[in-house]
Amino acid sequence: RLFDDDALLEAAESQYQKDRTGPLSVFGTSGAVAFPKIDSLQKSPEFKALSEETKEYLTHPERPSAEIWLASGYAAYPGQAKPGQGFITHELLLQNNLSRGTVKLRKSEKGPLLEIDPRYLSHPYDKRIAIETIRTALSLARSKAYGGVIQEMVHGPKGDDDESILEFVRKNLGQGFH
Repeated sequence: RLFDDDALLEAAESQYQKDRTGPLSVFGTSGAVAFPKIDSLQKSPEFKALSEETKEYLTHPERPSAEIWLASGYAAYPGQAKPGQGFITHELLLQNNLSRGTVKLRKSEKGPLLEIDPRYLSHPYDKRIAIETIRTALSLARSKAYGGVIQEMVHGPKGDDDESILEFVRKNLGQGFH
């Protein structure tokens, strides 16, 4: 309810600023993290097209393909909760991105002096990482361990095909800034 009610959120923010206690001091503490190595990535045409040096880097045994963060709550999707409902959130973080953005200096007295274009998903392999990471999370959600816990998916791709998944990713992609 916290993220659906502006007054509750404002009170929680004020309490946290005052003494670092309250709802915002505990959110996410029930989180779990997985760093899977997604084997299907190495079988993809996008992987096969990479240089040998890049393939070697990506297949290092200690290098994960993604990070899947799991928490209770639905922090990023307000407006969907009904009283008494619980949510599980999977936050997917792509690792080893190969897209390269640009930073340009502007000659302008108005507005920002820098024009930043991160060019997310501009490399074909990054699209494949996104697709396979979503598929991995969906597989986890359908696993026996979640049986009886998950009743429905309220935020996710419309289908399991590449285009449906990429459409979902494009609409929801963000940056963690850490």
